[in-house]
Amino acid sequence: MKAYRLPDDEAEIAMAFGVLDMLTVVNPDKISVRGVAWVKAKIKQRCGAKGVPYSREKWRQFWQNFERTWLEQYPPELWNIFNVERKIVNQTNNPLERFHREVNARLKRQPSLKRFVKTIEKIAQHYVILRRGIISGVAQAPARSTMRFPRAAKLPEIDDIEESDSENEDAAGADSNNSDHIEAALSSDEDLELLYDTSFENEEATDN
Repeated sequence: MKAYRLPDDEAEIAMAFGVLDMLTVVNPDKISVRGVAWVKAKIKQRCGAKGVPYSREKWRQFWQNFERTWLEQYPPELWNIFNVERKIVNQTNNPLERFHREVNARLKRQPSLKRFVKTIEKIAQHYVILRRGIISGVAQAPARSTMRFPRAAKLPEIDDIEESDSENEDAAGADSNNSDHIEAALSSDEDLELLYDTSFENEEATDN
């Protein structure tokens, strides 16, 4: 978002729980049209509620890049967790991210190969000792934070999404009509922030 010079207030709205991340839990077959339309309307809804000006042209550029990058280059099958058991997702990235942070903390920029190998060896030895301690009961396993997932929203119907570039200035009128139609399909902020999805059972009910 920084590449498109989106204001911090708008970026914060888009990155809040239950907005852009909604695309990770809805049916991947419906992301490109219905899912994106839902997110666009949600961003505009929150911008209006908070009195934040909506940067139409900058968002148009963002969504063009989103389509090229996250729908074509890296298709939803690689990052969407629709119909995936949430407990499995919770354990997928955390160990790798933690290891990456630990390596970065111990290494300086552009380390020599010798230093890199020694650092990896020390980290490996540390985890071997820790694992043995946990198995023997001497040490406790690290606490794992619970990951939050928004419940898949009910997406707008195709008929409610007019064929237009909704981020184009010339399409402002059509975009307003789209937002009115989609408004009814938007989950309230209260629902999104209080109801966390822990399985894919809810997806069957919202997969229309």
